[in-house]
Parts: sequence; structure tokens; C-alpha cells
Amino acid sequence: MRPCRRRRRRSSTTTEPPRGRGKFADPWADFEHAGLAKVKAEPGHEVYPITDAQLDEWKKSAEPLEAQWTDNVRKAGGDPATIMKELKQSLAQYKAAY
Repeated sequence: MRPCRRRRRRSSTTTEPPRGRGKFADPWADFEHAGLAKVKAEPGHEVYPITDAQLDEWKKSAEPLEAQWTDNVRKAGGDPATIMKELKQSLAQYKAAY
């Protein structure tokens, strides 16, 4: 590989978001949030948060998918527990988790 083509690889364990993430994700998040406010303001629409029981149902229904994902990560040589832990930490850090 020519020197001008080399790129520094990031470790998957870094706590810093990749450069440029905000440039891509922030406008998308702002757009989504604005859309929610727009729907709430329109007559005839009702937007409400889900209950804890509903959230538990969603989580339970996702368990088979997570189990399949775990198996596939192991087959690919990854550590699913570490990857999931890092994902959940990142979601909590950015207040994006339920």
C-alpha cells in the first residue's frame, strides 16, 4: 500500500466516537426529533411513550435475535459479551438506550 493511502485503524475499544460521526449522525437525529415534534403538533395524532411492560415485551421478543447474533459473532471469532457491553455503554453515554 502506498504511504499516501495508509489510514490509521481505530481500536473497537476506544471511547471516542470516530471523527466525523457528528457531521453525519447529528443532522439525522435532529431531523428525526423535529419530525416527532411535527407529528405531535398535528391534529388527530397522538404520540405517547411506551410503558415499562411494553418495553419488556420488546426486549423479550428480541432475545432470539440477540442469541442468533451472539452465535454468529462467536463463529466469526468475536467476543459477543464485550461487543454488547461496549454497545450498551455507548448507548448510555449518548442517552440513546431504553
